[in-house]
Amino acid sequence: MQAGLSRGQRKLLLFELIYQRTANHSDLLLVLDEPFAGVTDDFVPWIIDRLNVMRRTHNILLVTNDHVEALTTMADNTITVSAIDR
Repeated sequence: MQAGLSRGQRKLLLFELIYQRTANHSDLLLVLDEPFAGVTDDFVPWIIDRLNVMRRTHNILLVTNDHVEALTTMADNTITVSAIDR
């Protein structure tokens, strides 16, 4: 067993770091790829709350296939890409 943080814990720590580092700036474009990957459902509301705060002063582009319904309700725009023809 490897000591240290789990993948989900590292993801939450990185997300908080992004939140803190961008707090004193405005009008940034934040691109987040799979922000919920590796995170338990218990932390999804926390991430969504942080996203809602960040979107007040920044533009956020999310790439995800997890919790799409929750993100669609808060999004200004959405683009759906289907991988059916793969």
